[in-house]
Amino acid sequence: MSKIDILYVSAKWCSPCKILRPKMNKFSDFNIIDIDIDDDENKKIIDTYDIKTIPTLIIKKDNDVLKVYSGSDINEIESILNNL
Repeated sequence: MSKIDILYVSAKWCSPCKILRPKMNKFSDFNIIDIDIDDDENKKIIDTYDIKTIPTLIIKKDNDVLKVYSGSDINEIESILNNL
């Protein structure tokens, strides 16, 4: 069975991102990939998924997008991940 990837789109200057990132460690069953919007090599991801708000989580399995969530509510994120 494939592991689910979570693309965690954030920025170093984003306060909600700084608060949320350590909390994401509780989801160790998932492959969390950090994507910094200020890194030029990540611009394609930002454009591809039309990211307008950070933090944003792009939840994927086998290259299929299961869910895109923008926000920092850890309870809502946990609910989303539990219902996949």
